[in-house]
Amino acid sequence: LIRSSGEENVGGIAALGKAMLLLQRIGLDVVQAREQALTARALRGLAQIPGLEVYGVKSPDAPRFAWKGGVIVFAMQSMLAPEVAQKLAARGMGVRAGCHCAHLLVKQLLKIPPPLAQFQRGLVTLLPKLSLPGLTRVSLGLENTEAEIDCLLEGLREIAQERRVPGRRDRTAPQVNVQQQLEASARAATQSIFRRRCSSHVEKGCHER
Repeated sequence: LIRSSGEENVGGIAALGKAMLLLQRIGLDVVQAREQALTARALRGLAQIPGLEVYGVKSPDAPRFAWKGGVIVFAMQSMLAPEVAQKLAARGMGVRAGCHCAHLLVKQLLKIPPPLAQFQRGLVTLLPKLSLPGLTRVSLGLENTEAEIDCLLEGLREIAQERRVPGRRDRTAPQVNVQQQLEASARAATQSIFRRRCSSHVEKGCHER
């Protein structure tokens, strides 16, 4: 019934309401401060990786950083975004790769002229599994930790090193049990969020007194 014409997505509406309620209890100021701290740490580390280019706000010292969310988009020189994402996934990290439903903008950022972009679309029609140029995106949120940022940076440094050594294959990447890691991450995220929620309540209670 949920996919029938005219039916409301009751489950989605209820989940969205619960999520908004939780964010309200934690405090959006707490969420913003956490995201900006993680984003600043990530940007400083990404700036030190050879062959990696960040798009948009590149430094926590930039004037526009105060309005930046926890999303960072980047490209690795001489390596397609899906390959970067695959190598990070082998290390237990999930990112998104491609044009992110913003094809015109991504093609412009990558300086791909319209005729070439049209040719690429034709190729994808013939070869659906073909990887095309795009960008890699990492999204940081309240549930992420400094240790996870450091793992991301270390993984990208290894990938950049592999790119600079011709013929080298990434044989040293640890094999990760994704299901176990997802379950562990979910438990850690839940504990972290509720700790911040409780901390936020305590601070607000102190101010009210």
